Amino acid sequence: MKYPQAFENLINGLKKLPGVGAKSAERMAYQILNMDDEDIHNLANSLIDSKNKLVRCKKCGCMSEGELCEICKDDSRDTHTLCIVQNTKD
Repeated sequence: MKYPQAFENLINGLKKLPGVGAKSAERMAYQILNMDDEDIHNLANSLIDSKNKLVRCKKCGCMSEGELCEICKDDSRDTHTLCIVQNTKD
């Protein structure tokens, strides 16, 4: 089915996310169209804020909104213990 260009652009943008194929992107795009305007604006602003505000911590490389992440800024943290994980979300 041929969709309007704006809808095709939305689907194509969603397909760039890991694990999202054409059908999943299409379902998400339809869901986004059914969202309230306020929810869509909040989602769009969250995406923009994430891209503009999030950086890597200068000390450990975790996600942060400042030079140091919340963990590295914590003065009560035991700096003699090292925890190694594969991914930030771990």
